[in-house]
Amino acid sequence: MIHQIKRISVNIILTIRNVRIRQLIQQPVLFLVPLVILYVIAAIGFAIVWYGFDSSKPIVKRSLQFFPFPAAVIDGGLIWSSQLDRQVGFVVQFSEKTGQSQVVLEQAPGKIFDRLVENKLVEKAAAKGGVRVTLAEVNEAYKQLAEKHGGEAEVAKVLANLYGMTPADFRQLIGAELVKQQVRGELLVNVKVRHILVKDEKRAREVFEKARAGANFDDLAKEFSEDKESREKGGDLGFIHRGQVNDKLENAAFGTKVGELHGDIVKSDLGFHVIRVDDRRGSVDKTYEQWFEEVKSKTRVIRLVKV
Repeated sequence: MIHQIKRISVNIILTIRNVRIRQLIQQPVLFLVPLVILYVIAAIGFAIVWYGFDSSKPIVKRSLQFFPFPAAVIDGGLIWSSQLDRQVGFVVQFSEKTGQSQVVLEQAPGKIFDRLVENKLVEKAAAKGGVRVTLAEVNEAYKQLAEKHGGEAEVAKVLANLYGMTPADFRQLIGAELVKQQVRGELLVNVKVRHILVKDEKRAREVFEKARAGANFDDLAKEFSEDKESREKGGDLGFIHRGQVNDKLENAAFGTKVGELHGDIVKSDLGFHVIRVDDRRGSVDKTYEQWFEEVKSKTRVIRLVKV
């Protein structure tokens, strides 16, 4: 197939050369038509090879830069074969640099394809729920990350050496992760929790009774809590979503009304917790995994290539 494409290309190019220059100037369509025909023929030829699963040929990989072959169709959105091939290339280069096993390389295309499908599903479902990530947010996240790792020049150097990746490529990956973070933080139900951790049950009940009687929760946390990280913040754990803490704490937090204490102390592996809920946001009361499985089950995904 590749040889046939080359022969056809040569014949068309020779035909173009035989057309007089004056004719080309007076009738530019004579020049454009053969080029269009050549492009279409080449696209069909490369598509047959690509979708025929012989995508390892270098000439076919290079063709993905010029021909828009979709790898999957998802609810009207597309994942391009060039995306898939490029991200597989990142993993291949990283594996070669770090000596990863052959098994990792063999599994990489399938896992990357799955991740691209997940990213597109999440992006479209998040947008329907009013969750979007702006370019400014992506750039700010990249800037903060670069500042922690030696600056943008150093990060660009590491990306190029280890992965063959540009900062623009990396920003795309950051954008996909930010969408997932915002789904977890804004679309899914989150509750803002304070707690007082006491390892002794009797003492925990005494603290609970003080809180129920109206004592200031912040003061109680600073005095009695054995959780060093949250103690000085009045026991503030911030917003949590389902699946983030153990089941007992999750059920207690999500079962408590805003501004109220949970009805009893809660036992965990760490000790006993006095729990108060300060705020609640989000509309989908599911874990991320439950939400994603529901999205996936309701969306038609057509995979056009096998990896």
